[in-house]
Amino acid sequence: MKRGAAIFVTLAVLYGIPVSAQQQSGGGGSTQSTTINGVVCTPGSSCTVSTSGSTVVVYTSNVATLTLNSTDLETTIVRQSAPAALLINLPATPILNLSKCVKDGGNGFSTNNATVKTTDGLQIDGVAGTTGKIMNGDREVLCFTFDGTMWNITP
Repeated sequence: MKRGAAIFVTLAVLYGIPVSAQQQSGGGGSTQSTTINGVVCTPGSSCTVSTSGSTVVVYTSNVATLTLNSTDLETTIVRQSAPAALLINLPATPILNLSKCVKDGGNGFSTNNATVKTTDGLQIDGVAGTTGKIMNGDREVLCFTFDGTMWNITP
């Protein structure tokens, strides 16, 4: 099983999402696409899957900054096609109890750390949001919930 396929299987186990994988060859190479809950995801692009009130976003871009949107109960799985250090911005002016999760989906955070920050001066667990929280463990998952005053790291 390819590394990308393992991520989608993880999604199936964690979220109960139906998953299937297909590999296509020809034209000088091969690409593996994965279907999650009816949505086809291909390497080098991000895809969004919703189920049971929560949303999973698979982020595969190589852009150095990722700004999370304001969708509640959303998990962003980071699997860059060419791993590099990543800055992840939590949503500015969040609503009360907004919850966002970030997961290393490609065993890359131990060598290419991701730093989760705020852009609006809010704190993360009592630490300045501009300092942020460093994610540096392979397969690490952190969830952040806004309590009306600051972002809290939650289980």
